[in-house]
Amino acid sequence: MITYPGFTSLLPKPIEDKYLYRILSFDYLVEWFETTKLPLLSPSLWEDPFEKALMKSVFPDTQQLEYQKGRMYGLCFSLDGISDALWRIYSPSQHGVRIKTTADHLAKAMSYAPELTTGRTYIGQVDYLGTNALKARACDIRKRLVATKDTSAVAETMLLKRQPFRHEREIRVIHLTSDSGPEQELLHFEADPHTVIKSILLDPRAPDRRVRALTQHLKKLCGFVGRIAQSETYKVPKL
Repeated sequence: MITYPGFTSLLPKPIEDKYLYRILSFDYLVEWFETTKLPLLSPSLWEDPFEKALMKSVFPDTQQLEYQKGRMYGLCFSLDGISDALWRIYSPSQHGVRIKTTADHLAKAMSYAPELTTGRTYIGQVDYLGTNALKARACDIRKRLVATKDTSAVAETMLLKRQPFRHEREIRVIHLTSDSGPEQELLHFEADPHTVIKSILLDPRAPDRRVRALTQHLKKLCGFVGRIAQSETYKVPKL
């Protein structure tokens, strides 16, 4: 069971113990190594317009809540580490890399990040629903939110997505901040990539010369000592 200050797991126990994956650009990963800062994204930057509409419908405009729409941030991971679809979506130029971590590694890093002390952080599994079921769930969450101002209800709202996205098998880290400073689309927090990342895979479609160059950069310049390899998604098995 994950128990760190300011961090709550909404994951079932079997999911807590599974590896989590995220595909990101190589440049983004190098920036993380150089700055040791990882950004959380405001829902205003999410691509699915239905999610934005859902957030707007759930949070009452006339009710003052500790965690308003501009004070919520998320970071997405997946339970699927070998998805061709995710490589194509998140590594369109074939310069992407896949990092592997665990919920516990993320929880430990985020619970001690000084930028996240004024709030609460959650991790949960996204629930993929049809439109009508999703609207009904949002309505129930809104009622509970208005009645109790329960912060876990805010987190649950950010764990709802439509069924067309279920291939993502998404795990979402959510931070709710009560910071009264200016609203911002990105919230960077301190997270040492050397302790968060367990291994790195390079795009399975990348040519050999690029794989060698990126591997050398990660080893020599970034100092990563964990496993670095190319994804074998497209490797033909021996028959």
